Amino acid sequence: MQFENVSSDSQSSTPKTSPASQASQTPLMKQYWEIKSTCPDAILFFRLGDFYEMFFDDAVKAAPILGIALTSRDKNAQNPVPLCGVPFHSSQSYVAKLLDAGLKVAICEQVEDASQSKGIVKREIIKVITPGLRTDEEGLAPMAQNFVLSLCVRTLPNELHEYTLGCLDYASGSIEVMTRNHIEDLMDEIDRINPVEILVFDHTDDAQWIERYAPERMSNVHQIPQWVFSQAKEEIKKHLNVMDLGMLGLDHIPHALESCAALYHYVGVENQASLAHLQLPKQHRDQRYMVLDHHTIEHLELLDRGAKSENSLFSILNQTKTSMGARRLKQWMVRPLCEREPIEQRYDAIEILIQERELRKELRVHLAHVFDVERILSRLSSKNASLRDLISLLESLQRASQIKQQLAHLPKTFFAGIEDLLDPLPALQDLLQQSLNLESDFSKHSYLIKDGYHAELDRWRNIAKGNRNWILELEQKQRKETGISSLKVGYNKVFGYYLEVTNTHRDKIPAHYIRKQTLANAERFVTPELKEKELEIENSKQEMEKLEMQLFQELRQNVSMEKDKLQTLADHLAQLDAMVSLAQVCADYAYVRPVIQDGDDLILDQGRHPVVERSLALTEPFVPNSVHFTSHGKRMILLTGPNMAGKSTVMRQVGLIVIMAQMGCFVPAEQLKFSLVDRVFTRIGASDDLAKGRSTFMMEMSEAAYILHHATPKSLILLDELGRGTSTYDGLSIAWAIMEHLDQKICAKTIFATHYHELTSLAQQSDTIENMRMTIQEWEGKIVFLRKLEMGSIQKSYGIEVARLAGMETSITQRAQQILKGLEKTSSTTSLGDLPPLSAEPEMLQPTPMEMWVDQLDPDQMSPKQALDRLYELKKIRNSSKN
Repeated sequence: MQFENVSSDSQSSTPKTSPASQASQTPLMKQYWEIKSTCPDAILFFRLGDFYEMFFDDAVKAAPILGIALTSRDKNAQNPVPLCGVPFHSSQSYVAKLLDAGLKVAICEQVEDASQSKGIVKREIIKVITPGLRTDEEGLAPMAQNFVLSLCVRTLPNELHEYTLGCLDYASGSIEVMTRNHIEDLMDEIDRINPVEILVFDHTDDAQWIERYAPERMSNVHQIPQWVFSQAKEEIKKHLNVMDLGMLGLDHIPHALESCAALYHYVGVENQASLAHLQLPKQHRDQRYMVLDHHTIEHLELLDRGAKSENSLFSILNQTKTSMGARRLKQWMVRPLCEREPIEQRYDAIEILIQERELRKELRVHLAHVFDVERILSRLSSKNASLRDLISLLESLQRASQIKQQLAHLPKTFFAGIEDLLDPLPALQDLLQQSLNLESDFSKHSYLIKDGYHAELDRWRNIAKGNRNWILELEQKQRKETGISSLKVGYNKVFGYYLEVTNTHRDKIPAHYIRKQTLANAERFVTPELKEKELEIENSKQEMEKLEMQLFQELRQNVSMEKDKLQTLADHLAQLDAMVSLAQVCADYAYVRPVIQDGDDLILDQGRHPVVERSLALTEPFVPNSVHFTSHGKRMILLTGPNMAGKSTVMRQVGLIVIMAQMGCFVPAEQLKFSLVDRVFTRIGASDDLAKGRSTFMMEMSEAAYILHHATPKSLILLDELGRGTSTYDGLSIAWAIMEHLDQKICAKTIFATHYHELTSLAQQSDTIENMRMTIQEWEGKIVFLRKLEMGSIQKSYGIEVARLAGMETSITQRAQQILKGLEKTSSTTSLGDLPPLSAEPEMLQPTPMEMWVDQLDPDQMSPKQALDRLYELKKIRNSSKN
């Protein structure tokens, strides 16, 4: 291979980042700057031979992220050029690191053969990869989804606004369009989607909404030219190759086409990425799905948080066998259904799969051999699909054929649509089966195309095989003619084929041997015959490789022509995998089928928290609990009980069970009869947002206000400890007013957990509020948590006892008991200064008669009769202490 004149120093240095004027004038650097100017905001991977090199600021920025040495070019110059590089054959892992750091990467390739070029090799940027446009080639995890969001804001009368969002998942190719009418809803949607990049038009002030309400996302905002907005319809028509856009069903959504055009422009024009696999934009139809804001998703721990996944609902329900199925299951969880028919269809499917145990087992076996067809299609569209990808696609199609046969035996409910549309493309299977080298070991020198598929390719391969045999025969022939038994024929990329003779046999070297290279202990030679054969070998090898690559590219093109059918296949395999996963979980954990009914009732008998009951850390049996809401009776539960008694667990399990039921899953309970819920709201736990200037109490009030503005009578509301972030009377007053508003104005099903025992009197004023408590057992000043929900209220918080259980020092808890008794004896107006002072050594509490009596017992010296007598005495002391 011919290399250009590029020097590099292996010693690390820390040069300045300003380009040297003399370096800028070299042909290579001139070419570099011309290409770099087209993508100034990207790290440019500049191909030089077997490496991607980075120069100047790119090198300085990338080297520490990639963990590689920063060196320099023209080290002895006045302004040496910062330089670092990575091998091109392992560049994907380095690109992934830069994307993880939020950087954009431009891949600049040599687009002509260096050995055939004169002067500087021609180079072009072939791909620009942004964090939002990465695929699994650039390190996107199989179950992960990266979203690019486009935002268009429309001003309405009375200073109102309408927000249109276009949402692109580039790896799978899906595009959804949605609208929101309130800034809070917009921010909730952005938080739910969690986009890696956000697009706005440069002639608008749309970015101000992000800057004002989510300033931490501003670094990910990109501006799209105004002409894209003006020509949106024409640009989309051109991309879809249609005359009319009515089939999209987006005409009634203001700025829907503009938001889609921004996505197309950003992908195809600004970043030169493939658009071929992108699906038709669809409207995100809210009315079909329950709305879950990001607070609810976080508070109920629906999804994994980083590396710790064992405490999420997803970790319990996810027994999928494919990455596609896992992603689909996540979608079902964060977008539960709000229509009865599709929910019942999923119930029916789970019921059938539970009954058909062997069939379920076989489906899981087949699904385990289905690869990520969605990601393979993404690589096909970008012309990066490998032999491994096509073989994986073939195996997936073969498994789809077997799955289709199995589904044919099931009742035509949920599975009917899947079986009918599950097209395993037999013609494509045959083509891949006949053409691909299925025995490949995927090494660099492994064939792509099977022997016997193409006659011309077979001819060149036979020539290559004959030449290899000729080389072996030549070695034997030359050994015999020269009498040199150690003579061997070798090859390397620099010198080609050669005859190697050790110095020991130097005197036997024939006169017609032409010296080619001298080594320490041997000489290498060529002969006219060998040189002629080498040319023939190289020619046959090039022709063979050229034809094989041409056939492989044609094969990829043939597969790409079936893109739409393959996308449909992937969609239905993902649905099936998610459904089989739910059925497996429901069978393993004895979940029951919910009953959907009209009205607003929610009857949950012996419900269990799906995550807590499976926790390995659980040291005691899980205690199930029942919760009943009725449309003409109690619709609000005021829940009291000490910390650690299980209030939050009960609240969360009710929310999780409702979400599970509406995503079409059976639930952990003895019985669930419920009416469909439009939203689940939660206000659980304490947090702040100091970056936005929000204290813990401000966050609490903001979340509560959001709930009160958006809840309807069809909602389920779970509120824990409202009003605790301020003074007692302030907090009590706010909690009281909110409870009255929820009860009288919103009329939603609500669980309100509190330590404000004064609120329990509201149950006496309203027929729709019911007091319930988490039961405990008191014993000698200590408490035992029974985790059981029952009617009534608790008038004590037991906070001091909980502090003791948490390991608080005895002196502190005893002093707290002393202060508490003082407060209980005094009026509410008494100053804390009137309490007994804190002594240097806190006064020890006097032992009770019972404690003194127990201290005198010696069980080892007691007979059974004496032990029985002592029990009677103990009962007598206990009765006297009560009186």
